[in-house]
Amino acid sequence: MTVVRLYSRQVSLVRECNRSVVTPFGVVLEVNSAAPPFDASFVLTTAKPGREVVVMAQRLGATVVVLPEAAYFLYSQVHSAGGVVIAVGADHVRSSSLQPQDGALF
Repeated sequence: MTVVRLYSRQVSLVRECNRSVVTPFGVVLEVNSAAPPFDASFVLTTAKPGREVVVMAQRLGATVVVLPEAAYFLYSQVHSAGGVVIAVGADHVRSSSLQPQDGALF
C-alpha cells in the first residue's frame, strides 16, 4: 500500500490530489495541517510554481509537481518509492523569509 502524507492547509490542493491521484490510482492520502517537515520528496501545487515555491523545494530537497498535469509522474514516483512519501503543499511558502543568498533561480 502506497501512502502520500501531504502537509497542506489548502482545500483546493487536497481536492485536486483526491481527484487526480487518489481516485484513479488508489493511493492513500493522509492530510496533515501541521508545519511541514525539514525534508520531503515533493512540493505540490495547482498553479505555476514561482520563485518562492522553487526555493522552498530546493530547501526541502524536493521536486515541484504541478497537479493535475503531473499526476502520472507523481504516481509513478510514489509507486516506485513504495511505503510512505512526504509531500508539502505550496501554501507553506514564506516569501518574507527569502534572502538574496538563497540563489538567483530566475
